[in-house]
Amino acid sequence: MSGRPKHPKYARNKNVIVIGGSGSGKTRFFVKPNLMQMPEKVSYRCFSGKAPFIESEKIFREILSALEKEKMQAAHIDRVLDLNPEKVKQCMDAGLLQYRKRANEIVAHLMAKDDERTAVYRQYEQGSILLEQVEEYEHQYQVAVQKQEAAFKKVMLAVNDIEKAFSHGNPWLMKFRAISIPEKLERTHLKEWLDHVWIVDFEQVEVILQESEWKRFFPEEWLNNGEEDCNGKKE
Repeated sequence: MSGRPKHPKYARNKNVIVIGGSGSGKTRFFVKPNLMQMPEKVSYRCFSGKAPFIESEKIFREILSALEKEKMQAAHIDRVLDLNPEKVKQCMDAGLLQYRKRANEIVAHLMAKDDERTAVYRQYEQGSILLEQVEEYEHQYQVAVQKQEAAFKKVMLAVNDIEKAFSHGNPWLMKFRAISIPEKLERTHLKEWLDHVWIVDFEQVEVILQESEWKRFFPEEWLNNGEEDCNGKKE
């Protein structure tokens, strides 16, 4: 075998066969992790008994395409934030509306509970109810207040996310608006930008990049490099 590598390390047959039932994790726990850790100058061909193979080059082309699109979207929205502050505020306020309404409801409920609590203690001072009844009410009051405070905290977290999304501090914008995309991706690039890749039947490749959940706050037209108001009407 004149073509056999001289070094034993490289002379081994490194073909792998993965056998398992449907849904046992062959793709998720073996194929995909190996694809994502592909070292330089190595290519993969994956075969399935029920689907054609998909070359690793196709996966990396899809990742590069997704990065180019992400950079273009982020740069456009960055310009919108700079050039159209009134429109940005309009869209942000539209997103905040439901949370402001919910916050007002929670505050009103807490105020009503405080008034109710004051009335209970007055009844006790007047001798209308027993101490045991006051203690039982106090326990119910504290449970109700804690529930409302947790709901209010959840509302405020959502408000903070919306305000951050419509600012230059948006984590997605910060990551992609000025990236330098290399001609060839290396492992460091995947770790920096890629969240995960879905491969459907070894034919379709869906690329999910990091921080992409922060895009959900923007109107769809903004992501398509256009501009519209928050009701979906182009200006």
